[in-house]
Amino acid sequence: MKLIHLADLHFGRQLHGLSLVTQGDQEYWCRGCLKVIDEEKPDAVLIAGDVYDRSQPGSEARRLCSDFLTALAARGIPVCMISGNHDSGENIAYLGDLVWEKKLYVAGVLENPLQCVTLEDAFGPVHIWMLPYFFPALARSVYPTEEAPSSYTEACRMILEHQKMNPEERNVLIAHQLVLSGTDAPEMGGSETTVGGVGQIDYHVFDDFDYVALGHIHKEQVMGRPEVRYAGSPLCYHFGEAGKTDEGNFKKGVLVVELGEKGSAPTYRRVPVAPLHPLRNMEGTLESIAEEQKHSGRRGEYIHVRLTDEVLPEDTLPRLRALFDASGSQMLWLDRVPRSAAGEMQFQASADKSAEEYFLEYYQEQRPDMPISPFDQQLIHHLQELLETRGDEETTEALAERLVRYAGTLSGEVNA
Repeated sequence: MKLIHLADLHFGRQLHGLSLVTQGDQEYWCRGCLKVIDEEKPDAVLIAGDVYDRSQPGSEARRLCSDFLTALAARGIPVCMISGNHDSGENIAYLGDLVWEKKLYVAGVLENPLQCVTLEDAFGPVHIWMLPYFFPALARSVYPTEEAPSSYTEACRMILEHQKMNPEERNVLIAHQLVLSGTDAPEMGGSETTVGGVGQIDYHVFDDFDYVALGHIHKEQVMGRPEVRYAGSPLCYHFGEAGKTDEGNFKKGVLVVELGEKGSAPTYRRVPVAPLHPLRNMEGTLESIAEEQKHSGRRGEYIHVRLTDEVLPEDTLPRLRALFDASGSQMLWLDRVPRSAAGEMQFQASADKSAEEYFLEYYQEQRPDMPISPFDQQLIHHLQELLETRGDEETTEALAERLVRYAGTLSGEVNA
């Protein structure tokens, strides 16, 4: 059975204030993905959460998602989709009964039992179990007769032990969580909303599954064993995922998984899908940056520039903009190699990140020895959802700064 494993679509994502929907980047990827699907002719498409970038997505993001799912439905391909931590589970699932008839199977909120879709091939049935994003308190509310789980691993084990799985047949799980391989955390690119110590699940919890399609981490990678995999995000959503050359970029594409008979090892292929605007980091003096760009022959990129000059001319910004405009590229981020005093907090609000993301990233940096509690993380998440509902971006940025400064007071490095 051939499966397409996608995750972390983040429809509606912004990159330093630039909407990847209105600029055409995400629509361009959708067309490329559908082309791969037409060529591969999979038996099903698995979407492992974070369909949207925000719990209350804008109209453009909703329209793009609708168009993408409609195109899949028109091809008659079963789609199994779960919600992630960026999604509102209720928003993802509210049409579940209706779209089920179109082979679009959606698990937006945790249920008992989990939704399960069974498909058939020459080797018999394949059971696809759908586990939307959860936290232990939510798992406890769904299984009230059980003892409260002490960790995310225990909560996940409790959920899975309640499912009536047939171990003699093939079982696939779709999940959106932070999965560890022993003590090794997954490699991140910078665009994920995670904080150290929170939400960690040991990969051994998934030992009974023939394949585990993971979402939440934006780099494709294996966790513990080859059958437990992150598909990665379809595009680079952070300059930390991009290098100075194509070879330095996190490789992006469509993950194709093929299951054979029970007990045989699946095979994996990544089919590249080129972005409309590749990301690139450039570092050096103003003159070296200009020289590199003139001779690179590269066009249509989103660029982050870090300048190392001790002194910059007053026309630095217009010079750089004109330089990149000439090649159809856009400079989205300009900064200098930091020379601030040790421990000084650096903060500049930007529309491509939420207040929640700013807070969690800075807290993790300042308090690596004291992970934020799940309760406090959920509190910050709900505050962010409230601001998104109000639709006030300036308020979101202002809250981001206040939250980061609050994290600094906890570390004792910033005056309140």
